Amino acid sequence: MTRMARCAEPALIVFIVEAGLIYLDKPTNGGMAAYEDGFSLLELSRKYYREADLDVRRLDLLIR
Repeated sequence: MTRMARCAEPALIVFIVEAGLIYLDKPTNGGMAAYEDGFSLLELSRKYYREADLDVRRLDLLIR
């Protein structure tokens, strides 16, 4: 029997993705429903910055 310790704070989890993510419309033999990679996520972030009236150029400073 495994006992889980209870923590007062939630865990911080980081996912490092080294390739694009492909979303399928069905688990088996499904077609591609969506695709995300670093470029699509950057464009999504830029859209959010524009809608929130934030300076989009700050995102460009984070890119090498």
